[in-house]
Amino acid sequence: MDIRPSAEIPWGEGSLVPCIVVDNHKLQAVMTVAALRQAVIEPTDLENPKILEADSRKRVAAEVRKLVQRSVTNAKRTNVAVYGQYILEGIRGERALWDTPTMQLFREDPLELYYLPDNKGIGFLLRPGDFLVNTDGETQRLAWAWASSREPSVDQVKVAVTIAHGKSVDWARQIFHDFNLLGVRPNVAVGISMDSSDLATRLARELEDQSPVLRRRVMQTGRQLGKNSPELLTVSALRSAVVTTLLGRSGLALGSKPVGDKLAGVDVDAVRKAIMATWLPLLEMLQPEFNRRNDTVISAPVIMAGLGMLVHQTMPNPPRAITTPLLTLEDLRSRLSKVRWDRTLIVDGKAISPWEGIAGKITPSGAFSIGGIKEYGHAVLEALAEPTSDAGMKVRLLQAVTAG
Repeated sequence: MDIRPSAEIPWGEGSLVPCIVVDNHKLQAVMTVAALRQAVIEPTDLENPKILEADSRKRVAAEVRKLVQRSVTNAKRTNVAVYGQYILEGIRGERALWDTPTMQLFREDPLELYYLPDNKGIGFLLRPGDFLVNTDGETQRLAWAWASSREPSVDQVKVAVTIAHGKSVDWARQIFHDFNLLGVRPNVAVGISMDSSDLATRLARELEDQSPVLRRRVMQTGRQLGKNSPELLTVSALRSAVVTTLLGRSGLALGSKPVGDKLAGVDVDAVRKAIMATWLPLLEMLQPEFNRRNDTVISAPVIMAGLGMLVHQTMPNPPRAITTPLLTLEDLRSRLSKVRWDRTLIVDGKAISPWEGIAGKITPSGAFSIGGIKEYGHAVLEALAEPTSDAGMKVRLLQAVTAG
């Protein structure tokens, strides 16, 4: 590895960036967003034929980038604004917990390395016309530019980068593949359990911690309970209940997405207290059903979401709309007291389910298969909230339930 003495630094011929040398082909550095945007050419420019026609440096960069990166389209383009807003909120102090990962950059030619004056480390030289491309983190590069275009002071923020240099384009292409395809994307449950910024997730965690029924019995990492799992429900199911408690019917469409600004103007502390005041005794009432969860529907996300929509009617206004009737905890107890939560019952030697067509269906083998939140959520709410409806009478066994 060739590191030249400081006396040979060609001052005025480029920017000298302090760095830490990892090995002969890798170094780590800190760059301002402004320096990053200068060194890593705007990716959308490299996909614009008119811009490339007029700029030879960008044409060369485009030839390298197209071999080691994917185009800025569809999901990648959509995510730029989301990521950029996340960065702005972090810089403004609106997010207590936030960070960005180290970006991975690449240069085919070896970088010029120099000892800094007074032996204060090592730096690499970027001359006019030099460029770097992302092998990983290009969406972050675009997001920093998005944030900078809205708040110019972002240009002075420092970001961490790792630069691979003096390696072939074939190597960089392989690294792009490895970084993007060999990593295991966390499932929805893990993502939810790790997200401290989402209000619904925070409230679900608090509910778990405060409830003697649920404490240490919520599965944090799996998408589905096993028959022998010691947990009573998944964090996804619990969060679905909290989301519909907060948003009512509109929460059915949210899925694992953050609540975001849908509760703008709501007194969060008042809502938190209302959720705990209703859900804690409700969970205690339903504890016997949770304890035999393999035989009941109670732990299913669609049932928890339905219960959440019912609990929504006990919330203060807002988030409960003034047109939505206000219920008390006793109203909920009354509506739920006669509900049969059994997955299946055996009648005349055949398996039937009070929940067939409401929360799922009977399979050819006679088992009851739970359906999805979006498909069955409204039907579950009707069954729970309206005891005299057909669905309400069915789950209370007040009308004949036939074998499917």
